[in-house]
Amino acid sequence: MNKEITSFLKVYLFTWLSTFLLYFSSIFKASITFDRLWDNYTSIFTNITGFIAFHILALISYLLFLIFKYYIRVYKKKGIGVFFKQLFFRLFTPILLIVIIIKSLLYINNNEGFNYQWNHIIENKTDTIQDLYKIDGKHRGMGV
Repeated sequence: MNKEITSFLKVYLFTWLSTFLLYFSSIFKASITFDRLWDNYTSIFTNITGFIAFHILALISYLLFLIFKYYIRVYKKKGIGVFFKQLFFRLFTPILLIVIIIKSLLYINNNEGFNYQWNHIIENKTDTIQDLYKIDGKHRGMGV
């Protein structure tokens, strides 16, 4: 139990350090003063949304650390053949299936055919209101 806590704390501190260095590396790309950059950085982590996002990033980093540690242990104990089989079937295949399913859903949703033919007879070209809802069941105008 102590070992897991210390490894989590190491990954947590590494995540803080890496986000700090990544954020401050932008000082070389843009002409921003260090004081302004520091104010922006602290405002991100004092904001509740930024604070939650950082901790989610820390948890994802710890999860990736555990996965990496597991596969190193498999490689050392069972060899390279079992390592590649487990890596392929336990890690790459589920990720590949999720990506394929998401891409398929997006493709299907984006390529739906909507072949509605506008009925010009029901258009109101006068200045008075007509009860066209009874004809085609479509609401017209503005609703609040």
